[in-house]
Amino acid sequence: MNDNGDGSAGTLTIQLDSGTGVERGSTSTSTDGPYQSSSTPQELDMQSLFYTASTSNPLLGSLEMDGGQYGHDRRDCRDRLPAEPITRRAVKAFFQCAATLFYVMTEKRAGELLDKVYRTNDASMQDIVEVAACAAIGSHYKSDEIPEEARVAFFYLASTSLHEALEADQIQGMRIFICLGMTCIMDKCSNARLLISKCSHIE
Repeated sequence: MNDNGDGSAGTLTIQLDSGTGVERGSTSTSTDGPYQSSSTPQELDMQSLFYTASTSNPLLGSLEMDGGQYGHDRRDCRDRLPAEPITRRAVKAFFQCAATLFYVMTEKRAGELLDKVYRTNDASMQDIVEVAACAAIGSHYKSDEIPEEARVAFFYLASTSLHEALEADQIQGMRIFICLGMTCIMDKCSNARLLISKCSHIE
């Protein structure tokens, strides 16, 4: 979302070149769309950092994402998740490895979320995004079993839906943020330092 300074909400739309993964951006303005923005400049900066961290990966060109944009509805989020067996392997790897270093949620809750997301129609958008954020970390530990494209897809979905998740549930949104920050660090992403300083208000 972009604030155009006149009270209207702008939607930042990114079209990825299928051959190179390079993004092409365009901005459209809307005053009454489903994602009318109430974002502060700081929130937009943070969201932009996560977006840069994901779109800088050249593998995005192979994901066939139709012009990714900030904000997805619940059905769209669910459709963007990789297949259930892949997601379950990634989440299991998270609890075998990363979860021993820092607490985000219990393994029982993660299992309940997976069942809710993949086997019911009751999952909220933030439930789906939390699963993706957790799987994004876990997939680092199972690179021999989880395709690189799936890892990038997990991170892309979670990062581009972070703002909506935070607005819907701040506690759940913070868990998603922690997972995304850790993923950036594990990925040795150049944005990791910026993300941490922005979160900590360190200049």
